[in-house]
This record gives sequence, C-alpha cells and structure tokens, in this order.
Amino acid sequence: MRTGTMLLILATAVVAGCPKGGASRSGGAKQRGDCVQQSHSEGVEPLWIQQCPGRSEHLLVFCGESHGQVAQGPACAEAYADALGKLRRHIGQKVEAAIEPDASGGYRFRIRGADSEGVTLRGVWEDQRWFEEYRCPEGPRHSCYAMITYPMMQYELLVKAAQDATQGRVLKALELQGQGREQARQGKFVPAQTTFERALKLLEGLKEPVSLPGGENSALLAEQLAADLAEVRSRGTDTSRTVLLAVRVMLDGQPGGGAPAAQAVESRIKGWLTERGVSTLPGAVSLEELSQLVDPARPDLAARIGAERGAGWVMAVDLRSDFKEKADIGFVAYASGALRLLRCADGREVAAADLPPRKFVHPLQRADSVTKALEKLREEALQKAVGEALARLSQGR
Repeated sequence: MRTGTMLLILATAVVAGCPKGGASRSGGAKQRGDCVQQSHSEGVEPLWIQQCPGRSEHLLVFCGESHGQVAQGPACAEAYADALGKLRRHIGQKVEAAIEPDASGGYRFRIRGADSEGVTLRGVWEDQRWFEEYRCPEGPRHSCYAMITYPMMQYELLVKAAQDATQGRVLKALELQGQGREQARQGKFVPAQTTFERALKLLEGLKEPVSLPGGENSALLAEQLAADLAEVRSRGTDTSRTVLLAVRVMLDGQPGGGAPAAQAVESRIKGWLTERGVSTLPGAVSLEELSQLVDPARPDLAARIGAERGAGWVMAVDLRSDFKEKADIGFVAYASGALRLLRCADGREVAAADLPPRKFVHPLQRADSVTKALEKLREEALQKAVGEALARLSQGR
C-alpha cells in the first residue's frame, strides 16, 4: 500500500482508548450472531477493523481483535495481545527476539546475543483502538479491536542488530570450542563437557546457517561441537578408573628404578590396583616425567602429564631406603616415603599419605639391609596407603 493511502486511512480513523464514560449509542442495527450492538467508541467505525492496513514504506501495522468478553477491559487486553502476537510472529520469521514492556508504556525487543545482556530496540506502539458493546441473550458482551505499529527503520535496525548478535554468538561458540578442546587435551573432561554444552546452547534456535569472515559456518560448527561433546563424554568414562602410576625409588641415595627391589614395588602396586578394578597405563615414564610427577609442589604439572597420557588419575609414589649405620647387631637401614593421588581433570590432590620410617637390620650385608627395609615399608605401610587412596578414587572425590 502506498504511503499516502496509509496516511489517509490513519487520518480518517479516530485515535481512541477503550471508552470509560464517553461511548455513544449506535443508531444502526449491527449484529454479531444473536447479539445486537448497543454502543461503540466515539466517532465513525474505522476501516482498519475490516481490513488491516498493509506495511508501508515507514510502518509495519498489525491488528488484533477479541469478541464475546463479558467486560470491556479483558476484551481490549485480548485484542492488544492478538495484535502483539502477530507482530512477534512476523519478527520471529527473521529474528530471535523477546518482546517486553518498556518504561514509556510501549514495548521493546530484546535480542539474544553472545553476552547475557543482549540488544534492546524500542518502537512498538499501540496506534488505535475500537470498542463495541452488544446486547446478547446471555447478557452484555464486548468486542475490541487494536492496531499497533512498528517503524520500518526500527525493524531494519532490529534485523541488523540480530545479525550482528547472531554472528557474535557463533564467534563465541567458536571460542568456546577452542577452550573445550584445550581442556580435553589436559584431561579436564568434565569442564570440557560443560564448555562444549555452552557452545552448542549458543547455536540453538538460529534461523539459518551463519557464515563468519574466516570461513567458519554455524551448521558445521554445531556438528563439530556435537562430536567434541560425545568424545569427551566417552573419554571421561574411559579414564575414570585409569591411573598413570609413577614410582620413584631411591636406594642408598641412588636412583634404583632398574633394581629388582624397585621393580617389585611397582609390580605389587599394579597388582593392588588390578584387584580393585583400576587400570594402569602401559609404557614407561621417563626420568624427567617421573621427577615432575612425584613433585608435590607441582600437582598441576603432574595432572597435565597424566591427562596427556590418557589417564584420569595420577598415583605418585616416592620412596627411599638408606643405610644408616653399622651397629653391633648388623647393618641398619631405614625406608620411608609418600604417596599422592591426583585427579587429572582439575589437578586436585584427593589422597595423600606420608609413610613413616621402617627399620631393618641385616646381620651381614649393607645392600640387603637397604632392600629389606624397602620391602618392610612396602608391606607394612604402602599397601594400606594404596588401599585408602583407591577408596577415595572410587568415591570420585
């Protein structure tokens, strides 16, 4: 419809609210079913209640109506809601936006953006209203018509703002994908799952695929995020009872990793883990990694190494057995140590134990006193500490 025609229609219609005391008696016999019109808003019945004006160069126009209400107020409220719903549906074809009242008595659209605040654009106004009262067999009944307008300029700004906000959501989802993948690389599968879910939530409800300047596409990104989410869920389950075991044994001040006594310690620990249904990762730990894994000052580093190796937990056991003295009764040695259980997802230490010294005296050999003290520590203190740590692992704490 041309702008001039639109303005002519609006000019011939009388702007009025639902009448309170100024309604006039109808001289005609307008009927609605068995009901006869008794009164209506002041002025001449406007043309727009028969045919709502179409959009113009400057305005979007929407009309609503309500019939058969027992009171005037509910009838006009329902007519207004009907018109507002038509506007919302029209906007919704292109824009995901919520409509809400503003402080000026009108309405505004709030666009969901990548941030929590979103973008707000005002401009929805009620332009005209027409009211009718009917005498019906069951008593008085009321009809109401409402016309609302939304400026085309505001609509175009709304669409542009929605496009910008949508692109911002996709960019944020892409950023979250990178964060989630880094968390997964570090073995933080639960946080990674939450991150991927947040990213997918941002892509929900997009009206159409969105392409970014870098070539990324929202539809492909959603597929990638769904795959990422499935993977971290699976890996989180697989690693929940998988331990990277790091055992460092110092024998009389020297690394004893290759010594039979040290190997026996590691073998025993693996046996205790297997008995409780806990798997250990295959493959050797390098000396550099071993020193990092058993360092109590860097739990974050140990957890990262465990995650990169595909474990959900790190059990770090640091033992030492040293010759103390040659006494009348023989060669005296003491063995002591510590155990820590770390969760790779967040580097948290969930179990720790100091293994108090165990003494052993060998009547003939210094070396045998050292290895026997280690065996005594293993059976009397280490086994109990491993069992207590596994109980905490099973609880997931």
